[in-house]
Amino acid sequence: MPRYALHIGFWLVYLFLNAYVEVALAGSSFESFPWWQRAVVGLGVEFFFLPVKIAATYLVLYRLLPVLFDRQSQWRGGGLIILVLSIGAVMNLLVLYGVIYPLLYGENVAFSRISSGRFIWSLIDLSSVVGLAMGIKYFRLRVASLEREKELVKEKLQSELRFLRAQTNPHFLFNVLNSIYALARKKDDRTEETVLRLSQLLRFMIYECNEALIPLDKECQMIRDYLSLEEVRFQDKLDLKLEMEVDQYDYQIPPLLLLPLVENAFKHGLSESRMKAWIEVVLRAQEGKLCFQVKNSIEGEPTPEDNSSGLGLQNLRRQLELLYPNEHQLSISSDESSFEVELHINLEEG
Repeated sequence: MPRYALHIGFWLVYLFLNAYVEVALAGSSFESFPWWQRAVVGLGVEFFFLPVKIAATYLVLYRLLPVLFDRQSQWRGGGLIILVLSIGAVMNLLVLYGVIYPLLYGENVAFSRISSGRFIWSLIDLSSVVGLAMGIKYFRLRVASLEREKELVKEKLQSELRFLRAQTNPHFLFNVLNSIYALARKKDDRTEETVLRLSQLLRFMIYECNEALIPLDKECQMIRDYLSLEEVRFQDKLDLKLEMEVDQYDYQIPPLLLLPLVENAFKHGLSESRMKAWIEVVLRAQEGKLCFQVKNSIEGEPTPEDNSSGLGLQNLRRQLELLYPNEHQLSISSDESSFEVELHINLEEG
């Protein structure tokens, strides 16, 4: 709705409502008038008051209210508003005695009859409409401010997520390219297949990772492709187990959210192992609840870096805080021979 229409609507509602109140307050003054004449007189009274009220209201809203909101000028703004209301109240009394009484009531009342009680009544009448308009103005400003804050927070979160993913993608590519490089040095026949799989992963990262959410099916396929690449790289050195149980693959999930856990298993498990290692990846999604477990073998005591300081896990923690602030649980455990990470997410609340 256009802004001017809202202003016109406000003043029309105020005019007719105050006209009704005017007739009701007049009491016995209109007993001899038929209802339509009482309505006309009530509208006439408020119609003559309206110009002063409109002028005072907009002067306060658009000239003095910004001064009042300025902390350095609050006292000056408040004093000017009181001055405007006082002048407006005097002008309304002049309209009452000089126009309304002679034209609508047929009476000539001397200006000398203006009393302090009449002035206070006129001041309260004017202050009520100005205060109402100020309240509406403040409410709209507050709502607009909250909307801007929400947008700023949303933009900040999106910027931070883009930054985190920008860190994750090169980290991921670096590991995959290392795998292909190892195959190329051996002149392995599987190098071509590996490059093809990498191209599929790149396509995913270029076109899918710009989306806020993707189907869980695509994230699962991303994990399968990555594991296939790593199987080619490590060959007999790796004992890999992958298990996926999903009741429906159209659950929505942020792209590259789960992959850091798989990467972490290879980085701190198999790549640092001198003997045959094993990795278990289990993904279950049932009734909107996701459980993702990654367990890998380790040699020796786990280091602090294995537990929490790696780039992948750091980014994952932050993304979970931004995307699922109260709807996720990430637990890490380890012993002398294994390291396990388990992630629970409520997909329906993300």
